[in-house]
Amino acid sequence: MKRTLFYVIATIFCIQHIYANTEKLILQVDSQNLKLCDPKFETLTKAQTALSLKPPFSDVQNSLIPQNNFQWYNLDNLEDNSNYEIRVSYPAITPADFQLKIINSCKRLNDSLSFTLQVSAIYTGVSQIKDMKTQPVTYNLVLENLYFGFLFYQVYKIVIAITVVLFIAYFLWMPYIKKLIIKSSKTE
Repeated sequence: MKRTLFYVIATIFCIQHIYANTEKLILQVDSQNLKLCDPKFETLTKAQTALSLKPPFSDVQNSLIPQNNFQWYNLDNLEDNSNYEIRVSYPAITPADFQLKIINSCKRLNDSLSFTLQVSAIYTGVSQIKDMKTQPVTYNLVLENLYFGFLFYQVYKIVIAITVVLFIAYFLWMPYIKKLIIKSSKTE
């Protein structure tokens, strides 16, 4: 009983909420609800020199001055009935809250899907850096496929590694250890 209580308390102690400087947006693509793209809006986004993010994994590092400007990104080559995660991460020395907004979603004439993402930020908190409100905040923006609604594109490597280790442990090491145990008990 004491051992179980110890494990419960240790588990509760180890579980902590970690507040990282990361914002995310889950995008569920459904082309049935999309209209044809407005050529005027596409021209406007190209005039803003929007960078393009493409699945299964793409990232870009950029900076902006919060409360003064925003940046646009084109999300291209997205597949219908798929889920994507868009994450922005930034350093802790710049107290800012980022907003991720899909401001346009449509079908192009060639049946490809087009989404436009707007990234903006607002300064929050206090920083020791002088004139912080005029300093740009550097951030990383990532677009990643989500499999089964929650698994990241890069997680498949971890899943494969864990599966291989469990296979080796169960089918190779366990019989070997069992034989050693049986052999040592017979010799005693």
